[in-house]
Amino acid sequence: MRAVPETVLVGSLEKYPPETRSLGSDPEDTKEKTMTPEQTKTSEKMVSVKSAWDKAPTGQKKDNALKHYQAAEKAHKENNEAETNRCLDAAKLALA
Repeated sequence: MRAVPETVLVGSLEKYPPETRSLGSDPEDTKEKTMTPEQTKTSEKMVSVKSAWDKAPTGQKKDNALKHYQAAEKAHKENNEAETNRCLDAAKLALA
């Protein structure tokens, strides 16, 4: 019988200890990502604006607010907190 190596080192996996290696995952991805207070406030603001939008009657104001909210979602995905807040404020104003 041929001896089979216990672990196979491939590319960048060599820098990680054997117990943290697995195919398709990177130990860097498993680190807990915490949100800053500003990000938490922005997330809460998004929920609040979305709730207000859901309750708003159908019409031009709701349509305009949706455009701003979608822009806020895009900015939030890009981790641009300032732009997210600006768009959320515009959405809230559009609903007023």
